[in-house]
Amino acid sequence: MEIHLRRRSDLENHVFSGHHFTDMRSSFFVALFTFVLCGCADVEYTAYSGRQQNWPVASGSFVQRKFALPVYFGAPDRPYRVIGYIEVETPPSGLFDKPESVRPAVREAAKQGADAIILLDRTTETAGVSTISSLFASARATGNTASASGFGSSMAMGNRRGHARAIAIQFL
Repeated sequence: MEIHLRRRSDLENHVFSGHHFTDMRSSFFVALFTFVLCGCADVEYTAYSGRQQNWPVASGSFVQRKFALPVYFGAPDRPYRVIGYIEVETPPSGLFDKPESVRPAVREAAKQGADAIILLDRTTETAGVSTISSLFASARATGNTASASGFGSSMAMGNRRGHARAIAIQFL
């Protein structure tokens, strides 16, 4: 068996030297950390095109005011015009986290100049499972005697993904 060793070129030495990998690794981890921290939602906005209609108005409606814009759970109590349709899908979150799909819809509506949104639908679904495991072990030796013990645990959690559909409106 004959082994041929090939020398690296100066360019290869430069590209594959340690400092480039360190820079790439740190850039990768910064990007990964930012993605995990942001948990960016997929938001799709579609502008309304066409003649405005006599949109339904209610004598009263449930409205949530904890966001930057009011969120109506039915027709508002005053006239409005429709400016767009918003769909949101959030990335999977942990079992005990509530996927936030309304906040990105509100953010997009505000960006488009809306005064409020009418929430058409909001759902949560299980999108895979994450497992957390832990293990503890200890050992002891005294003279000719040795002993060891250990225990472990594991827990599976469902990952939840949120969806929302809303209409962006401006009041007349």
